[in-house]
Amino acid sequence: MRSPALTLWLARRSAPETLGATLPLLVIVLWAAMQGGFPATTWYPGALFLLALLAVTAACARWRWDALSRPARMALWALGAYTAWSYLTIAWAGVPGTAWDGANRTLLYFVIFALFAIPSARGRAAWLLGSWAMALIVLAATVLLRLPHAIGSVPVVLGQGLTSPVGYVNAEAALWLMALWPALVLASSRSLPAWLRGIFAAGAVVLVDTAALAESRGSVLSAGVLLILFFCLVPDRVGHLLRMLPIGIAVAITLPHALHVSNAIERDYRSLGELGTVAKPVLLAALLAGIVVAACAAAAPASRLRLRQDARDRLRRGFGTAAIISVLAACLVLMAQTRGGPVGAIERGWHAFVQSPTAPTQVRSHLATGVGGARYDYYRVALDVFAQHPLLGIGADNFAEDYLARGRAHESPTYPHSLELQTLAGTGLVGSMLLLVAIAAALGVAVRAIRRAAGADRALAAGALMVFLYWFVHGSFDWLWEFPALGGAAFAMLGLAGSLAPRHPRSPGAARRRLTAPATRRRPIAPARRLALATVAAVAFVALLAPWLANLEIGRASAEWLRSPTSAIRELHTAAHLNPLSERPQLIEGSIDLRLGLIADARRSFIGALARDPRNAYATLELGAIAADAGQLQRARMLLARALALNPGDAVTKAALAELQTRHRIALNDLDRQIADQSVVGQR
Repeated sequence: MRSPALTLWLARRSAPETLGATLPLLVIVLWAAMQGGFPATTWYPGALFLLALLAVTAACARWRWDALSRPARMALWALGAYTAWSYLTIAWAGVPGTAWDGANRTLLYFVIFALFAIPSARGRAAWLLGSWAMALIVLAATVLLRLPHAIGSVPVVLGQGLTSPVGYVNAEAALWLMALWPALVLASSRSLPAWLRGIFAAGAVVLVDTAALAESRGSVLSAGVLLILFFCLVPDRVGHLLRMLPIGIAVAITLPHALHVSNAIERDYRSLGELGTVAKPVLLAALLAGIVVAACAAAAPASRLRLRQDARDRLRRGFGTAAIISVLAACLVLMAQTRGGPVGAIERGWHAFVQSPTAPTQVRSHLATGVGGARYDYYRVALDVFAQHPLLGIGADNFAEDYLARGRAHESPTYPHSLELQTLAGTGLVGSMLLLVAIAAALGVAVRAIRRAAGADRALAAGALMVFLYWFVHGSFDWLWEFPALGGAAFAMLGLAGSLAPRHPRSPGAARRRLTAPATRRRPIAPARRLALATVAAVAFVALLAPWLANLEIGRASAEWLRSPTSAIRELHTAAHLNPLSERPQLIEGSIDLRLGLIADARRSFIGALARDPRNAYATLELGAIAADAGQLQRARMLLARALALNPGDAVTKAALAELQTRHRIALNDLDRQIADQSVVGQR
């Protein structure tokens, strides 16, 4: 027989409220398959669509402010104020075009949160949570099945681990592990049919093994923290633990081989042929785990598993005691096997963390390389920037140029690799407090749903909240905010978790009046408020539309400048008018002019770029080289010295300045070739 929950799930999927939230999830899943939505030409059209969807939903009275609880309203107010503050930072940002993009991304997360924050009807949350988790399970299985096709083409396993489809190993692992927790919750949900629970259990195995291929050290730490939070937040801990056993056994069997293949390819690309051996054992083990979970669910329906309250209490206390003993035993084992004891391990880890990255050494696994890297230097610069601009910040997403000037790791990060430090440095104490209030209020609503929601909604709220918590924990030491497939899913599930919280009436008298009052039509929105909302929506639409169109023009110009330079220059002029804050059109135009030998035009373009971004090291370097080519040696020295001050670690600038000092000239063609050779592969 079909379970009541499944009946409601299928019945509610065509409801307007559910449809209004299903479409955003579809957009988020599409972003996941398209580099995580990171490219501007990918996420901007989705943001425009979601903004229009929110406007239509509100206009059709499907989105009701009075349906929200007071903490939910506070979360929306604070997140909206943080979005407005992000736009305001454009006024003092060093790179206003970048700040505009950062504010638009914040607007996107506000829109997604608003679409999911409205209280849910029965069955809506299960449909939305299950649909998103199932879509990512299918995507992960597709990635595994496509691994053999990487042979002879562009490999999807590059460098340190799996980078397809997101393009960055840590974001890759985060994508799959964010979907893991809803899959575990739904695999243990007694309100779902046994076969569906088996599918989610099998999907959990696929998600873990696919995430492991990325070999993300941050994901291992985050998953450990989230596993503790999972058993703290999710109801029916014993049941979840028992149903996770087949999943854990399947992962334990398949994980070593998957890591072996990934490590072998990292050491030697001639091992690409082993990619074809990954999918089959993983999918087979997932199938067996799903069958076991489904069979157990069918053999032991909920009616047979009911225990007396005192028995449940004893079982819960016993499970808690066993968990504490297990954690202590694991810690004792680690202490016994650690060279120098736990203090020595902490000291070595801290020493590796604060050291600048050195040349990579040959190790058996990227996961065994410890916690070393350049993040300490990123955090140091971010804190220095915050200390100098504590109240207002330096502008949303304005970190790259400050790190070029202050960094010691000889890297070019665009973001400080920490959500908290990025917020502090970019938006200051004002923006940080607003975001903190928004997240705290939303978390309060979600926790209330876990504690007081009816029936299966408690577990669903916990599963949705786990998605946000994983993103937040992992994003605390990585740049996950910039991937809309991750950030969008996190804010969507945070809103969905809070939508399951019961809303109590303000007073018993108010409740009686609502129950006894005759049904009346909802009061229409006042014309002044309607006009204000329409104006805000129109301004937000233009704020998203202009940069998107500008990026499209830049993309077309970059693709066709060799074939049609005149058309490319015209498209770059259009982009510069569409986005009057961004320096990118002038930078690209200047580079094209140099390659075409149009020195005067290139000089004019780079001057225009500096007018929009006075601290742009590349434009300053090129202007210095142009001045040297024209025989203006004093001006050339001044510009090259400034370029070196803006980017002290740049070897190309140092070489150009040395060449000017010795030969009193700079070869423009050689300089451009060196810049092209030094270009950083990938954005960080």
